[in-house]
Amino acid sequence: MHYTLSSDFLATTIDAQVQGNDVVLSNGDTLHFEPHSSMNPSEQGVFFLVRTDTATQHEERIPVVVVQDGSAAVRLSVNGYTYSIDALSERDHFFRQLLKDTATKNSGAAKVVAPMPGLLKSINVQPGQRVKKGERLFILEAMKMENDIKAPIEGIVGQMNASAGTAVEKNFLLCMIEKAEDVAVA
Repeated sequence: MHYTLSSDFLATTIDAQVQGNDVVLSNGDTLHFEPHSSMNPSEQGVFFLVRTDTATQHEERIPVVVVQDGSAAVRLSVNGYTYSIDALSERDHFFRQLLKDTATKNSGAAKVVAPMPGLLKSINVQPGQRVKKGERLFILEAMKMENDIKAPIEGIVGQMNASAGTAVEKNFLLCMIEKAEDVAVA
């Protein structure tokens, strides 16, 4: 079965095909998972990601813990870090994209949300300020890296829900931007 994988740490989505205990990614990589002991591969628990060095044929087994497995979201713990991954079937991915495209086209405003949990280092705009598409609005520090959060559309900054120096969760609404053509010019 084909899936589309997306995550906080992936800049793009990756298509994957599950073949038994192997996951074949669209970038050409194949990941092999072995269940720990006699557990069923569809259950939650500990799996081993098996990587083989092609030059030495040495196998490395990395424990992967399935923390939570929802209908579309999977939380994996690897080397002490937990990652949330959306694994959508082709049908679910199609409908999610359709809803996203429809909401964007029909809305007079755009939500600007935190793409990941982190510390809001700086706010570069104020309510009422006109911004261009791609202009830096916020700097969010996550995993010791500074990430620019940019304006998705041209418009006027409206509601502001955050202040510099505060910790925010993923999908926290930072601000709203009203489309430029929807804002009356004074």
